[in-house]
Amino acid sequence: MNGPSVAALLVAGGAGLVLQNTLMLQIRAVSGSFWIALWLNSGVGLVFLTWLVWAREGQQPLSILWAQPSWWYVLPGLLGTLFVFASLQGFAHVGAAITVTSLVASQLVAGLVFDAWNGDSLSLRNFVGAGLLIAGAALVAQDG
Repeated sequence: MNGPSVAALLVAGGAGLVLQNTLMLQIRAVSGSFWIALWLNSGVGLVFLTWLVWAREGQQPLSILWAQPSWWYVLPGLLGTLFVFASLQGFAHVGAAITVTSLVASQLVAGLVFDAWNGDSLSLRNFVGAGLLIAGAALVAQDG
């Protein structure tokens, strides 16, 4: 993918998060359960992604994965569920703006730590940008 395509995908993903959580709150209202909303979200994703893998790549990637099982294969799914659960709780209890700014600020800080751990050089601009984003998140949170 080229730069503009990646940028468009990131914008769509960010906007999609807001719509996803809004719809999941409606599912929670109908079902009476956050867990059902999370289950439906994960179940639909699993079915869609299974179909996509089989349609594009066949059985081979799954066969390779099953032939080399490891306990840590479950961690991305658990972390993704944590992210969606935190998002849904945030939308329900503090609203979209505070939830999104808190998630983005924490992701940026974690991303900087990850980049530094990987040996990537970080500049003063990285830290100033992170500080401004954190300050913006704090300002948004004060209005909530």
